[in-house]
Amino acid sequence: VVVAAAVGIGFAVVVKSRGPKGKEQVAGEQAETSPKKAVDSAKINQNLAAAEQAWAKAKPDLARSFLKKVLADDPANSRALKLVGDLDTEAGMAKVGVIKDKADRAWGRARQLDAVPSFAPQLAQLGTQYKSAGSAFSGMDFDTAEKRYRSFVKAAEALLALDDTRKAALKLKDEVEDAYDRAQDEEAAKYAKADWEFGLKQREAGKVAMQAADFPAARQARQEALVALKNAARRAEGLAQVELAKKGYDLEN
Repeated sequence: VVVAAAVGIGFAVVVKSRGPKGKEQVAGEQAETSPKKAVDSAKINQNLAAAEQAWAKAKPDLARSFLKKVLADDPANSRALKLVGDLDTEAGMAKVGVIKDKADRAWGRARQLDAVPSFAPQLAQLGTQYKSAGSAFSGMDFDTAEKRYRSFVKAAEALLALDDTRKAALKLKDEVEDAYDRAQDEEAAKYAKADWEFGLKQREAGKVAMQAADFPAARQARQEALVALKNAARRAEGLAQVELAKKGYDLEN
């Protein structure tokens, strides 16, 4: 320690000289001035650039491999973390995209069923499901969104299939009525009583089922009525011809 005194002016200045540097201090200063950090930074920037280039070329797996190297050296690298987040979002949207498109199309078709009063409850439920799936998608909860969209599509397709059954039942009504008229003309009640009565029974059953919006039951009943009434008409026609021929024979003899 060197001490300098100024006696005449009433103050003293004391200067401490630095002692010899310790090993830890020397190592720390060497680390700060070492080119290692500059080399790592260059490597990190190189991997970041490679990751961005891979992403731009639609190679997300390759991009992630470069980002993994970056984060291994610098876990808090904001640029790398943002890229990872962007990749996750893109992957999630791609994963949900196919089923979402299918759901959008199904909803567009299902909404056209609002003209069928009996479908009102199912349409209301579908609307709730569709909105719930969209909320999850907007919130980037892609796993939940995918599950909800799949559930929605299943329900929407079931309702659309039910509408197809309804239309088939309506079409069968016209066919049943035509078969009924023909059987009546052929006097099926007289010549083919069993088929005629079963046909009438199923014709009425189809009507009741339609009124109850039980479209599968209505279609089934009307299909059975159609077959029975057609059979009744054919059998009645045949028996009537036989009877006519017999009468002619009797008259001739």
